[in-house]
Amino acid sequence: TFQIPYHVVPVTPDQKLEQESKQLELLKDVDFVVLARYMQVLSANFLEHFPNRIINIHHSFLPAFMGGHPHKQAFDRGVKIIGATAHYATLNLDAGPII
Repeated sequence: TFQIPYHVVPVTPDQKLEQESKQLELLKDVDFVVLARYMQVLSANFLEHFPNRIINIHHSFLPAFMGGHPHKQAFDRGVKIIGATAHYATLNLDAGPII
């Protein structure tokens, strides 16, 4: 194994800021954050701790298939091949510059 620490910090709307504080504590010695299927919009406070140092990786359906169920939207339109997209995290969902 690579001996990489792994932590689960569940986030729900009613305790999001509290959980982000726990995440920030876990990440205090980290230089760069990579999100994969995180499915949350980060708060301004969280983003301020890592300016231009958080990227989000997900399916490449965006921006063509936005909103809920992008896989179904793509299937219904006949898409056969997909890839991955990486972009910087911002206050707006999946709106950061694509890398």
